[in-house]
Amino acid sequence: MKTISLVLVLFMVLGAFAGILSLPSVAAVDTHTWDGGGGDVFAGTSLNWDTDIHPEAGDAVVFNAGALPCTWNLSIALGSFTIAAGYTGTITQGASFSVTSFAQGAGTYTGATGYTLTISGGFAKTAGTFSTNVCNIAMTGTGVSLSSNALLSPRSLTISGSTTISSGGISTFMLTVSGTLTISATSYWRPINVATYSNTGSITGASIFYVWIDASGVDTNWNPGSITAPVVIEATNAVPS
Repeated sequence: MKTISLVLVLFMVLGAFAGILSLPSVAAVDTHTWDGGGGDVFAGTSLNWDTDIHPEAGDAVVFNAGALPCTWNLSIALGSFTIAAGYTGTITQGASFSVTSFAQGAGTYTGATGYTLTISGGFAKTAGTFSTNVCNIAMTGTGVSLSSNALLSPRSLTISGSTTISSGGISTFMLTVSGTLTISATSYWRPINVATYSNTGSITGASIFYVWIDASGVDTNWNPGSITAPVVIEATNAVPS
């Protein structure tokens, strides 16, 4: 009986071990820090990263030292994208890509009109320079924040989830809202010259939503949708005080 019991225990242990081995593997999330050691400026060059491997889907990316420029040419879905204090170079967007979160505290980020930066989590700019009128930002997450220490002027802003402009002003050529855009009391949105507006969702909040109209008093690009935020109609393109 003891021999049979030991055999049964052995089979049970082996079966449990086989079950562990058959579990699906979970891909590790790696952090890649830019060092520019690859002899060119491209993010897709593995030797430009401290790991000597270029970032892959789900990974975290950090720029935190030096002034070596980077051209981002990877069309992938990252985890976090951080431009931290200590980096004084320029990152130029050369491909559409997505991130869970985007944080800028230094350096210069330059977008491109043909590419989109898609963010499912938050966008936070506390310092540095974010290029004007060229970057396309798409906010897709739910209950996320978009904040800036100064006026943020991407070419376009698309809201498909629910986003709150929590600090700083936003000024764009194009605004497309299919979800919910909330403007906090310390923020505002306003167009750059004559903008294209498309609101099939809702725009809410305690602060001001500026609308620019042309000389005839009609802006044919305007699709107002549902707006409960205070609206101010302007006939100039002066930045509001």
